[in-house]
Order: sequence, then structure tokens, then C-alpha cells
Amino acid sequence: MKIAYRIVTPILAAGAVIMAFLLDMFSFSIQISDKLQPIGVSFSLIESIQKLTSAKAPDTEDAKSITEIIQPMLPATVTFFVFFILAMLIMISIIFVSALSEKRKPVFILCAAGLVCMFAGIIASNSAFATLLDGEKINLGEVLGAFLEGTTGTLATLAGTLASYLSNIHLTATLSVAFYAMFGIYLIIIVWAIIAGFVIKNPIVRTKKEYRRKKPMRKII
Repeated sequence: MKIAYRIVTPILAAGAVIMAFLLDMFSFSIQISDKLQPIGVSFSLIESIQKLTSAKAPDTEDAKSITEIIQPMLPATVTFFVFFILAMLIMISIIFVSALSEKRKPVFILCAAGLVCMFAGIIASNSAFATLLDGEKINLGEVLGAFLEGTTGTLATLAGTLASYLSNIHLTATLSVAFYAMFGIYLIIIVWAIIAGFVIKNPIVRTKKEYRRKKPMRKII
């Protein structure tokens, strides 16, 4: 069981790190009418960073860069990324700690610290999304223009302004699969460590049955 613990735990932790990069991290949807299907789009962690860092420079005098547009939500966004990166570094630490040692206490401490970072990330993301969906602080048309065209196009800006006046439009922004997959694997590692520790302390020992030689039957005269 000790060998199984030192093999399974690193595999779980490595899987969490891989999923954090490959699966979708953020999901956005726009519902214009109850009769129409919502339009959704999702971004992985890498795609989100690329879109934030590779937005083209404005080509008009009154256009804004993406960082200027989302300035009100930058503090909460940066806070989220800091805590999530810490959670990933902790998960990477679990890979090495569990592979090199069979002690479970360090893994429990690391998992607790990782879960704290994940909860802090949820709080920061909720704050960032609330600011993004607040039409008074951020113009969604400018955000759309910056992401799709590289600049705040007039058409996109007008569309966002018009959307802000529609009472039936519904915008949502949430964390997606990658985040909750890592959160779940933290919990799985804790449960697995408890089960492995219980089996190590109380190993299952097969009892050998003792066969007694039967007495020969007496002859009946």
C-alpha cells in the first residue's frame, strides 16, 4: 500500500496541473432573448493570458487598449491569477513530496494551503466578474471590440451600449471546468491519503485456516 500511495498521489497531482492548463478556465454566455439559445464562449488559462497580452494596439485616437478598458477589474483579476498560480505550485509540490516520501502529514498541510488559495480565488473571481458585468464601470462593447478586432471598434462599442439598455439581456461569467477539476482533486488526494494511511496502519492480513486431522472412524463390529 505504501508503494501504491507514492504512485497514485503524484499521478493525481500531475493530472490536476495538466487539466489546469488544457481545460477551460472561464466561461461567458450572453442571452439576448428567452426564445433564443444563449451564446457561450470559454477560454483556457493559456488562452486567457494570450488574449490579455496580445491584444493589438488601438488604431484610432479615441480607442482604448484592453488594459485601459478593464482597469476597474484588474486588481481582482490579478489577485485571482496570483492565488491560482500558488495553488498550482502547491499541487506541483505535492507531486514531489508524495513521490519521495510516504509521510502523509506534509501532503495534508499542502492540500489545506491549496484549498485556501482556491477559496481565495473564488472570492477574487466573483469580484472581477461582478465588476465586468457592471455596465456602469466597464463597457462590454469596448471589451468585445478589443478582443475580436484588437481595438475598440465603433460597431462593437455601439452594440455594447445598445445591449446595456435592453432589459431582457442576460450576461453571465463563471469559472469553468479547469478550476473545479483542481479543486476536486485536492479533495480526492486528502481522501486517498486518509484511506491509504488507514490501510498502512491496519494491514489486511490473510489468516490461514488450520486443518485438523480427523480421527479415523472406528470399525463397527
